[in-house]
Amino acid sequence: MTTAKKAITISAFLAASALALAGNVNLARASAGSPQTCTVGSECGIGEFLYDDEYTPITTPDICSITSRYPDGTSYLDNQNMPPAAESDGWYSYEFTAPATTGYYRTQVCCTVSSELLCVDKDFEVTDAATSSDPDAIASAVWGYSSRTLSSFGSLAGDIWSYSTRSLSTFGTLISNMWSNSSRTLTDPSLTSGSIATKTDLTNATGSGITSLTTEINNVKDTADDTRLLLEKLVNKPIIEYSLEDDVPDLNSKITETKAVANQLYVNNQYIVSKIGTLIKNYEKTAESQVLDQVIELNELAGEESDVENTNTLYGSINWINDSWNWDEGEKINAETSNLKEGLVSIQTSLGSGKGDKSAKKDLQNLFTNSVSLEKLIGTATDIQSDGTLYGKIKKTESIALALDGRQSEVEKLLTNWDSVRGDKDLMTKISDLKRKVLAVNQVPKGSVVLDSKTADANSPEKSQKNSLLSMRGLLVANKLLLAKGASSYIASSWLEEGSVIIKSLVINPSKLISQEAILKYYLPPEIREEDVLSHDDLLSVKYDVEKNQYYVDGKIPLRVNETRVLAIRLEDIFVIGKDEVDSFRSQAIDLSRPLEKTSYFAQGVTLKSDIDASLDKILSLQKKAITPEQRIRAYREALIEKNAVETKLAKLQDLVTLAASTGTLFGFIGSVNALTVWGLIIIMITGFVLMVVFMKKASSGKSKSRKGKGEKQGPTGISTSERSVNVGRWIKFGISFGVFGIVVALASGFIVAGVVSNSVRREMETSQNKDNVEEKKQGDAITPAPVAEDKTKTNAVGGQEIVRINVPLGSKLNLREGPSKEDKILAKLIDSLDAVKISEDGDWVNVAIAAHLLPASGKTSGDAGLVGEGTVAGWVSGDYVEEAVTSPNAAEDDVKEEPTVSVVLILNTSTGWLRVREKPSGGEITKVLPGEKYRLLGEDNGWYEIELQDGTSGWVSSEYTSIVSE
Repeated sequence: MTTAKKAITISAFLAASALALAGNVNLARASAGSPQTCTVGSECGIGEFLYDDEYTPITTPDICSITSRYPDGTSYLDNQNMPPAAESDGWYSYEFTAPATTGYYRTQVCCTVSSELLCVDKDFEVTDAATSSDPDAIASAVWGYSSRTLSSFGSLAGDIWSYSTRSLSTFGTLISNMWSNSSRTLTDPSLTSGSIATKTDLTNATGSGITSLTTEINNVKDTADDTRLLLEKLVNKPIIEYSLEDDVPDLNSKITETKAVANQLYVNNQYIVSKIGTLIKNYEKTAESQVLDQVIELNELAGEESDVENTNTLYGSINWINDSWNWDEGEKINAETSNLKEGLVSIQTSLGSGKGDKSAKKDLQNLFTNSVSLEKLIGTATDIQSDGTLYGKIKKTESIALALDGRQSEVEKLLTNWDSVRGDKDLMTKISDLKRKVLAVNQVPKGSVVLDSKTADANSPEKSQKNSLLSMRGLLVANKLLLAKGASSYIASSWLEEGSVIIKSLVINPSKLISQEAILKYYLPPEIREEDVLSHDDLLSVKYDVEKNQYYVDGKIPLRVNETRVLAIRLEDIFVIGKDEVDSFRSQAIDLSRPLEKTSYFAQGVTLKSDIDASLDKILSLQKKAITPEQRIRAYREALIEKNAVETKLAKLQDLVTLAASTGTLFGFIGSVNALTVWGLIIIMITGFVLMVVFMKKASSGKSKSRKGKGEKQGPTGISTSERSVNVGRWIKFGISFGVFGIVVALASGFIVAGVVSNSVRREMETSQNKDNVEEKKQGDAITPAPVAEDKTKTNAVGGQEIVRINVPLGSKLNLREGPSKEDKILAKLIDSLDAVKISEDGDWVNVAIAAHLLPASGKTSGDAGLVGEGTVAGWVSGDYVEEAVTSPNAAEDDVKEEPTVSVVLILNTSTGWLRVREKPSGGEITKVLPGEKYRLLGEDNGWYEIELQDGTSGWVSSEYTSIVSE
């Protein structure tokens, strides 16, 4: 059907005014229909208009030519050039003197544009010149009687009436003959009695009737007015709910879309016009079933009154335009479309019942009249603003939108360059000129109210000048809203001004009939709290929306007929991060980075400090570039993200400083059991001292014994044999004592170090367990509870003296419930094994108290539910997973061995001190991880490992700087 529609539409254009050229050219006729007639010897001209697809005239010379043949077929004009007109209106013509040979001349005009050729028939006929007419001869020929002329009728009247007393001015006895009874009058319906009504009778009758009719009309009018006012209250009552984040309509894109819909409407109607015209022309030759099929097709093309989304129908297109613009032209087109639709339905019904053969053609003619009327209301793409057509309205709206954009760009230019123009001595003159331009294009009723409203806190000329520009921009935005919604719709617009932060709200009563109250509800920026609202109009009050977690102002605003009001709300300017705060962050970063010098954490510290400095510089840059209050709020929100990043990186920097400080000391290297280490060293030193004293005492007693043996035989060296044997024994004892001393010291040191290292390994394994999903051994769904207030002071759980160990199997999840059954509410989800305080038991369930900071972030309770102490949550867990707390390293090690192993990725040392985490192998960076950290292994791909991050998301790291370990 689409191909047929295009073909018929083109033929309709040919019949009306134009020919369509495939590609991008249209060739238009000056006239269409019968061939042109030229008289012998007269000057005759043949021509065509030539346009492109945008209806722009084509004026290229030497592209059109004319060829014509005599009636006998011989050549008359052979490819003669048709030059363009001097007016450059696309008219190509050829002038010639009509030849003496009369008859029909077959003629063709051809034009070549962009290598495309189109030829059109331009046949003409040459006839002899007409001779002068003789009135008497005409009269004789007409009347067939020499005495009858156009000025004298002779005996015609007598012949017509066949009675000498009847004439065109005297009726004779005609009246009595017609009525056959003198008593028949115009006042008696039976025509048997009565008399002709006099003027007085008619006056009296009509007077009383008019009075009665006038009364009835007035009653109807009063009822209609009451109904209209009621509809005004129901339909046009301004109920306004909006916020600063509401979007400004993009008029340019909306107008472009409107043009496309209007073009579709135009093409569909042209198709209907041409189709109905063809049906009327060929009605006698077309079978009734074929007529019915084509009427059904046209009925479907007209669509239904409820069509909104489908713009391929007449109703769909016009409904879209009415919903988008609310134009009067759209309402007229909608009414004419309804008439067309009713006619199509009527014809379809009569033809379908087999009773419409006689009246269908007449109905089609009426339908053709409706479609032509619709065509006039739609207009064409060449219509101008003053035309009362749809295309004319689009042109007018587009012109206004361009003017508004132009004025707004001038305002934006001054605001953007405010730092350079605010000291200009001509600035006030420029603002005054711009104000006049804005009011010149303003469509908002009483728009000057907006520009004349002053801000109380704008106590400096500079702020007043900037606020003038901001109010002009607000008025221009309101004009765009008015243009988009239509004059009969309510308008609500807001903008910000200087003076702390001033929110101006413009409210318009759309009704031109009644005064009414506008219900205003304006949502404040989410950062604003009630104490930040410094002042507002008396008609407004500050309230809180629990669902949106946001404050708003609302009130009932009385508005007179078509009145415009401007309301003001003054807020504390909290949308700034001070330079002192930025300098404080920068100073902290410097102080924290110094202890990292000449340590293995220096590279990580430099990276974190560089990131902190970059974020702080970005905060200052964002706030410096913000000129208007809206820009300042947006800059503050972006800067707040950077500030949070700075605080996070400062915390990491503090952790690095703590690590660097602990690895530089003996106690830090050994671990956190400093008391055990100190007492162990003290015992070792005391033991060594005691052994040394004993050894020295033994040595001195040996010397005294050797002095008493004087009679013994001495050797060549002067030392007796007994003395020599004593010395050897003494050295042997010394060696044995020294060895025993070393073994004792080594065993004691090894025992202490082994204990410390074992405890450190156990704690590391506990804190690095995988954060998998958790579920109870018995059936029970894990429901994520709302978060609970977290206690940042890491204290042990309280509520009992017996410490128990809650074992959560790896790859599982364990529910902490409100009571000792699976039907009780779930308070939290336990992901890792942890220690807790046992409170009581109930069958297979154990009541425990757990430190709140040990619970996962997504698994804490809401409010104070289950709290038994500060930062502590009490609940019930299955006894199958509860055992006495592990106290020895060996026991902890045994527990770990019993649980299934899980592969984790250990981050190794890198030259930069960190490792990038990417969104996919070789993809973009999403975060960084530090050496020594462990993450659950999710998968691997060609030298890349997918890991689970602490926030539950996943990322990819290079396997070159990682190691797989089992836990």
